[in-house]
Amino acid sequence: EKDLAVDLMDVLATLEDTLAEDLNSNSVDVMRWRDVIRSYADALAVLSNIDRGGNKSLAVSTLTKLEDLTSAHSDKISESLTQSSFDAAVHDGIKRHIEEAYYSSMTTGLNIARQSGYFSGFDASVSNARAAEDIFQRMNRRASVAGDPLFPSPAFRHYQALIQCWCECLRGRYSDDSSNEALVELDELPHVRAHRLLSELEKRHDDGQSVDGAIYSDLMWAWSQLSNWPGVYKQQKFMFSVDGIEDLLHRTMGRYEEGKVHFHDRNTVTKMFDMCFRYNSQLQPRSREDLMNRSLNLLGDMEGWYQSSGGKLAQPSDFTFALVLKSVANSGVESSSSIAQSLLTKMQDFGQQPTQRHYLAVMRAYSRLGPKGDVKEPQKVEEILRNVIEQYQNNNDVKPTTALYTACIAAYGGSRKYNSVSKVMELFLELQILYKETGDKDFMPDGQLYSVVIDAISQARSNDDASLRFAIKLLDEMETRHDAGELELGPNRFSYTNILRAISRMKEPDIDFAEDLVRRMEDRSERMDYNGVRPDSVTYTALIQVLSVNGQSVDRAVGWLKEMERKHRAGNEACKPNRVTFTALINCWRRSGKPEAGKEAERLVERMEKEFEEGDLDMKPDDFVYASACDAWARSKSPDKAERTWGLYRRMKRHYRDGNLEAKPNNVVIGSIIKACGYTRGSEETKQRALKVLLQCMKELKTNKDLDASPMIYRVLLNAVKALVADDSKRRPITGTIFETACRDGKVDSSVLMALENAQPELYLKLPHEAQEKIIPSGWSRNITTAAN
Repeated sequence: EKDLAVDLMDVLATLEDTLAEDLNSNSVDVMRWRDVIRSYADALAVLSNIDRGGNKSLAVSTLTKLEDLTSAHSDKISESLTQSSFDAAVHDGIKRHIEEAYYSSMTTGLNIARQSGYFSGFDASVSNARAAEDIFQRMNRRASVAGDPLFPSPAFRHYQALIQCWCECLRGRYSDDSSNEALVELDELPHVRAHRLLSELEKRHDDGQSVDGAIYSDLMWAWSQLSNWPGVYKQQKFMFSVDGIEDLLHRTMGRYEEGKVHFHDRNTVTKMFDMCFRYNSQLQPRSREDLMNRSLNLLGDMEGWYQSSGGKLAQPSDFTFALVLKSVANSGVESSSSIAQSLLTKMQDFGQQPTQRHYLAVMRAYSRLGPKGDVKEPQKVEEILRNVIEQYQNNNDVKPTTALYTACIAAYGGSRKYNSVSKVMELFLELQILYKETGDKDFMPDGQLYSVVIDAISQARSNDDASLRFAIKLLDEMETRHDAGELELGPNRFSYTNILRAISRMKEPDIDFAEDLVRRMEDRSERMDYNGVRPDSVTYTALIQVLSVNGQSVDRAVGWLKEMERKHRAGNEACKPNRVTFTALINCWRRSGKPEAGKEAERLVERMEKEFEEGDLDMKPDDFVYASACDAWARSKSPDKAERTWGLYRRMKRHYRDGNLEAKPNNVVIGSIIKACGYTRGSEETKQRALKVLLQCMKELKTNKDLDASPMIYRVLLNAVKALVADDSKRRPITGTIFETACRDGKVDSSVLMALENAQPELYLKLPHEAQEKIIPSGWSRNITTAAN
């Protein structure tokens, strides 16, 4: 093909020479002009699909030669047309060839890039779009020149080609820090430019000529990529891209109803709806219920179009239902499981039979019901598995594959109430028997199954560490069988990390074993050159969480953080420490009991703040970070710990005001500050400084609407005042104010009464007799909830 391109240019050069000779002898007729122009168009069509260095510039120079040729001899071409008996047909043919030449020139860069997959990056894609824009505008300008009928205006496919070039610039794989900076510096964002082109095309065709709806699909795809570009979405409302895609879909179908849009490919409408469904299923907004409802409403619209078109357009496919089911499963709302079940029935109404991925989505819908991290009804997930098994046994329908068993075991593993080693092993052994009896690879236990089994067993309720020992035994089995050649059973990093997390939940974790487990991963990844088992930030963070349980291993935890940082500096991005890592290390210091614990914890917070402000989003400090650091100070013996915790709180408030919503002040943080005040020891001057902080906390509780004091807060306030103010006459008005506020807020429980009795006995004795007997008036406790306490 590359040789052909060279030959073509030689042929064109020869053609130009012979044409010049014939022009001198006035022997060029209209058919010759048509053939010459067609030769240039055909050459450009070939060049636009051959990846030969410089082909893009070669295509542009060839187009320029065609423009110069037709402009220089437009009079002679027009004259020859008037002498021809079939001038209209030939004239239309010449215009069509010129249109083809412009189209080929515009699509050269995109065609060649698609042969290798993509452009090299954002800059290359923008450069291509600008080159196509330049050719498009050249076509526009020449078409507007009076008396030059040989140059047609841009047609539908020229608009579509340019829209595709601009849309390509937003491909998610091009997004990185530098490309986002470059994106926002453009005079016009790519999708906005594409929108303007579409509107311009619509105006040109509003005279009755309809447009192929495929062009709307191209623009919808660009909108679906915007979630990869923080340079765009950070400046918009969260759901703006979802709205944009849906608006385009409704706009397309509205114009179709008006007869202004047609669909050359009847599958285009299904593709457009699926694009909306896919986008809704991928986003993770604060409320996934909204995206579920959007998908269900769109599915209703799709059904309407399918019925009104007599089944010609918008037919939901099994892929359509898989995407809608994913949005439903992701929502986590109470009704999602029943909605998912009804969608399986609806599939069959459209002649679609549920497959493994549809059943998996329904299983996941059940697995996401209940409080976060706790599967409410894993039995429902098992019912789906049993139903699939029954159907398979009766008519060899959908197989009860390893993936379905894995999902069922994961559901039990995620249930605090129903998880048990016996249930998990029952399902695990059942699948093993099924594989042994059939030899069907669809039933073969794989690494993912083993990892889920290990996770489920390690989380199962047990009075001893038997479940953990069994999980470790399974891990050993995975390693042994993998080393023996069963490559599908190779453990991955999640297998090891799940065991580390199980160890971190023990009261007395085996720290040495946890560290050996990570070294085992490191050794295995190096020995086998297998990245899938190489420790990453999640692994090292889980290890630091193990070390933080008793706080006696803080030096070892610091050492592992340094190891992570060393590997990250050496180029291993997967080992980059993040907020969870630093929170775990802060907890190590918090529980260490070392004199420097508060100072070291605050130093880690300062580092997180600095790196976040410099653009590292993985280091964004949240309320857990500040709460842990404040508690580290509160547990220390430092005489200025009250002031240091207050300083952390003020920084937390500043970050929250500056837009870090995850740093929202809460009761845990303010409670740690109060505790720091109450446990301050030292001179009277030291206690006075702590009392000043305590009074600031009381003021903050009164004025900050983000804080809602619980009985625990009032209890620690009373205890702190008792510890800081020895003089009863000075203490009485403070304790009185605290207790009156607790009564007024309806937050008095027995612990508050006991704290009052300890802090101010004479005030306590003035309470109604029932209160002294711990029978609390309903008005005093009306706003107490378990969560608040």
